[in-house]
Amino acid sequence: MLPTPPPHLGHRYISLGKASSGSRRPNGTAGRLYAGLQHLITVRRATPEFAGNALIGFDAKNPHIIGYQRPGPRGPVVCFVNVADDPQTIDPLTLSGLPGVMTDLLTEGLLTIRVTSDLW
Repeated sequence: MLPTPPPHLGHRYISLGKASSGSRRPNGTAGRLYAGLQHLITVRRATPEFAGNALIGFDAKNPHIIGYQRPGPRGPVVCFVNVADDPQTIDPLTLSGLPGVMTDLLTEGLLTIRVTSDLW
């Protein structure tokens, strides 16, 4: 028997029950959501900058991006959250005060920020 979605959620409700107990379809929607959430939780637990309540707002100059910094012992963690339905961009000039190379905590890859301007 499938769970009944709460009436206020309607068609947007996804049960993660089967995914959390070892879904037979890890590449299905519920399995991917569960794996992504587990990864976010793991990164959060491994990052001391996310402990505590200190938060410094960061204006990304894009109404669809929420930006903030979390200070910590190894320096700040800069976070950008896209709240739009589509991919968004941040003007490189907005990021010019940040280090030129940063580590993406979710992929462990290096990100290089290049600030270019055609203005003289």
